[in-house]
Amino acid sequence: MVRRPSAELLGPPRFRSFLVARTSALLGAAIGHTCLTVLILERTESVGDVAAVLAAFSAATIAVVVLGGSLADRTSRTRLLRFSHCGSAAVQLATVAVADGYPIGVVAALQFVNGGLTALSYPAARSLAPRLVSKPQLHQSNSWLVLVYELIA
Repeated sequence: MVRRPSAELLGPPRFRSFLVARTSALLGAAIGHTCLTVLILERTESVGDVAAVLAAFSAATIAVVVLGGSLADRTSRTRLLRFSHCGSAAVQLATVAVADGYPIGVVAALQFVNGGLTALSYPAARSLAPRLVSKPQLHQSNSWLVLVYELIA
């Protein structure tokens, strides 16, 4: 008899939903950075402008990640993830809308905000898995999360 993979390999339904949401968030962020890079290069033909925008994102991420951990400990992780992902999506859309006609400083400022929102989600996403699965399933669920992260990010 041939065993077929089932949804149980991915853990309980709540974890599967979280895994799908996390995968789509990481994929959206990766695609967003790629599209933003191409958009800036087409507009300005300057690698320095691309570096400035990506540096703004990274600087905010580094500066805000500790605050994200503190907030994840004190508030609802689910609400924090929803807020940060919805805010990040809105900022990405705003960036695309203004990237063609505004100075690169405006695009960098929007990406600074996006980096801060992204940093808010990191600690909440990392600490949510143990709450969604039982202790025996924790190793497998963390393996799935790491696999998705390594494949996309």
